[in-house]
Amino acid sequence: MESLCQISEAGKDSQVEAALDTLPQGLDETYTRIVERIDDQPEYMKYMKELALNCLTWVLYAKRPLKTQELQHALAIGRTYQNQTDMDVDKVEVILEACGNLLTEENNAIRPVHYSVQEFFTRPLSKIPRRRIQESLADPEFVHKTLASVCLRCIQLGTLSQPCRSSYGLYRRVHNAKFVWYAAQYFDYHVWQCKSLPGDILELVEDFLDEGGTRFAAILQIRNLQDRIWYKNILMDFDPVSFVVSASTIVYGTYLFEIDHFRSRWVGLTPPEHALHQASSTGLVNAVKRLIEQGCGVNAGDGKGTSPIYYASARGHLATTELLLSNGADVNAQGGYYGNALQAASQGGHDKIVELLLRNGADVNAQGGLYGNALQAASQGGHDKIVELLLRNGADVNAQGGRYGNALQAASLQGHDKIVELLLSKGADVNAQGGYYGNALQAASQGHDKIVELLLRNGADVNAQGGKYGNALQAASQGGHDKIFELLLSNGADVNAQGGKYGNALQAASQGHDKIVELLLSNGADVNAQGGFYGNALQAAWQGGHNKIVKLLLSKGANVNAQGRKYGNAL
Repeated sequence: MESLCQISEAGKDSQVEAALDTLPQGLDETYTRIVERIDDQPEYMKYMKELALNCLTWVLYAKRPLKTQELQHALAIGRTYQNQTDMDVDKVEVILEACGNLLTEENNAIRPVHYSVQEFFTRPLSKIPRRRIQESLADPEFVHKTLASVCLRCIQLGTLSQPCRSSYGLYRRVHNAKFVWYAAQYFDYHVWQCKSLPGDILELVEDFLDEGGTRFAAILQIRNLQDRIWYKNILMDFDPVSFVVSASTIVYGTYLFEIDHFRSRWVGLTPPEHALHQASSTGLVNAVKRLIEQGCGVNAGDGKGTSPIYYASARGHLATTELLLSNGADVNAQGGYYGNALQAASQGGHDKIVELLLRNGADVNAQGGLYGNALQAASQGGHDKIVELLLRNGADVNAQGGRYGNALQAASLQGHDKIVELLLSKGADVNAQGGYYGNALQAASQGHDKIVELLLRNGADVNAQGGKYGNALQAASQGGHDKIFELLLSNGADVNAQGGKYGNALQAASQGHDKIVELLLSNGADVNAQGGFYGNALQAAWQGGHNKIVKLLLSKGANVNAQGRKYGNAL
C-alpha cells in the first residue's frame, strides 16, 4: 500500500492500475501470499520461518487457547529444554512479525487475526501445490507429534519432580512455569492423536512412566483442578494425594489408556486406587467399562468423598455419565466442589448432562456446594437454557444458600440480564436477603446498570442493608459507577447510610472517584462520618494518594485530626 501511494503521488495512474490488478482476490489468496513471503525468506532468516511454523501449530491445534506467556514458554521448550531458567523466550512482537500478521494479541492471548485463518491452514490437502508450512499444518500427525513432544519435555524439566505437600507449593510451581499447567493436562491427548506413535514420542512417554515418583502426584493434582488456576481454587481443591499414584494410575486416568502399547504394559489385573474417578474425569468410556467390570464401585468416594459421576458431569462427559448411571451410579450422591453432579453440570453449562441427570431422578433442589443449588450455579454461569430447564423441572426460584444467597443475586452480579428477567418473571423475590452481597441490587450495582434499572422497576429496596458493601450506593461508589450512582440517588438512596466494608458511600468513593465524591457532598453526605475500613473519607483519600479528593474534602470541612481505624489520622 505504501508503494501504491508513492506511485499515485507521482501521477503514474497507469502504474497504479497495473499494481491494483496484482492485489490478491479474497482471503485465500491473501493468506497464500503471506505464506509465500514467510517461506521464501533467505536461509539466514530460517529462525523466523521455524518460529512461524511452531507458533501457528500451537495457535491452531492446542486443546485450549494458550495465554501469551504459555505460548512463549511452549515455543522456547520446543527449541531447548535443559532447564526452566535457561529458556530463551521470544518477545511478542517477534512472534507476530514471524507470522506475517496472521496472528494478533488480545486479552493476553495470541490468536488468529480472523477465523478464516484457521480454516485456511487446517482444510484437507488438495492437488494444488502448497508450501511446506501449509502441508505441515494440514497434517495432524506432524502437528500432534510436535505438541506431544513439547508437553512431555516440559513435564521432564523438573518443575513437578519435587514433593508437593501444600497448595502453595503447587501454585508457585505452575505460576512460575507458565506452560506446565497445559502440559500436565493435555500431554496425553496429543500423544493419543499421534496415530502411528512415532519412536521419539514413545521413548519420551516410556521415560516419563518409568521415572515414577512425585511427578505423577503433581500431574494428578493439576488434572483434578482443571483450568481453575487461581490460588484460592488450588487452596480449596488441593489434595496431598493420600494414595499411591503409580504409572498405572496415570494410564487409567489419561488417553494413554486408549493406546494399546501403554494399556497392555501398565494396566494390571488389580486397578489402582480411585482409578474409576480418574477415568471418569477424563471421559475414558473404555477405561470406565473395564474398571466397572473389574468390580470398582460406581458410588465409591475418593479421598475427598466425591463419586465418579460427579467428575464425569463436571467435565461434561455425556457418554461416561450415561455409562455410570446405567451401572447404578447414585444421581444424587453428595460431595465435590459443587456439592453434586447436577450443580456441577449446571455451573459448567453442560445442558445435555443436566437433562440426563434430571431424567434419572436428580433432585433439582438439592442443597450444598459452592452455589447452594443447581439453579444458582446455572444463573451464576449465565446458562439461560439450563436455568429454563431447571425451572421447568421444579427448581425453587427463591431457594436460599450458597455463595450468593439466591439465584437472582448470582445472575445480577454477573450481569446476566436475560436470566434476571426470567427469574423475576417466575417470582424471584427482588429483595431477598443473604449471600456475599446481601441482595441482588447491591450485586448489580457493581457495574450492571441495565439490571439495576430492572430491579428498581420491580420493587427493589434502594436502601436495603447487608452484604459486603452495606448497601447498593456504597457498592456503586466503591466501583466508580457514575451512571448507577445517579440512578440510585434519583430513586431515594440515603447518602449517609452506615454499614459495610467502607462504612458509608463517601469513604468508598474517596478511593479515587472524585466525580462521585462531589455528587455525594452536594447531596448532603457527612464529610466527617466515622466507621469503615479507613475510619473516614479523608483517610481513605489520603492513603490512596488521591490529592484532588483530599483537597475537596478539606474544602468541605473534613477534620484533619479525626481518628480512624487504619492510620489514626490523616497526618
